[in-house]
Amino acid sequence: MKVFNGLMNLFSDLLLGPVIVGEILLLAWCLIHAGDCHAEWLRRLRSARAWKRFETELANGPPDRILEIETPPGRPRAKAALKAARDSNWREEHARHVIDEVEIQGRKSLESSNSMIRLGPMFGLMGTLIPMGPALKGLAGGDLETMSANLQVAFSTTVVGVFIGGIGFLCRQVRQRWALEDLRMTEWMMALGVSARKESESYAE
Repeated sequence: MKVFNGLMNLFSDLLLGPVIVGEILLLAWCLIHAGDCHAEWLRRLRSARAWKRFETELANGPPDRILEIETPPGRPRAKAALKAARDSNWREEHARHVIDEVEIQGRKSLESSNSMIRLGPMFGLMGTLIPMGPALKGLAGGDLETMSANLQVAFSTTVVGVFIGGIGFLCRQVRQRWALEDLRMTEWMMALGVSARKESESYAE
């Protein structure tokens, strides 16, 4: 049993370095991801009024208005979807594919946030529990300096891990709303485009 405990303690101690390095890299990734999310928020904020006018024009105009109108900037997924639908001449089966592609892209935009939500607290918990063993040994041996150093590492990794998870959660909430907005807009544009194409074909006949 002592041999097993010794091996487990050794393995646990060896993990502390990689865990701290991994958490630092994860923190850097988190800050970059938060910056990207903020930049996208600014783009969408600047184009919000233009998209509102775009929606109003589509709602009040004839269905075939979608065949010639251009989308405002700020939502590249919806803009690319409209271009793809026009290139396919608004075929109904391709319109369904375009909608599915926008949904997949929206889900992909959440992957980084989901990873941070899970990995941040996981690294934080590992960074908390691993130094607790040496800290307890230091307490039992009266080595308060060793105990305080390990506790400082434990608490710091906890705070950083929770911070990463919190940033990931906030970004996920915002990006999920954006993904739903793009999907709703794409479905609406595809429905208008397919309807306008069928109407034009019926007139031609």
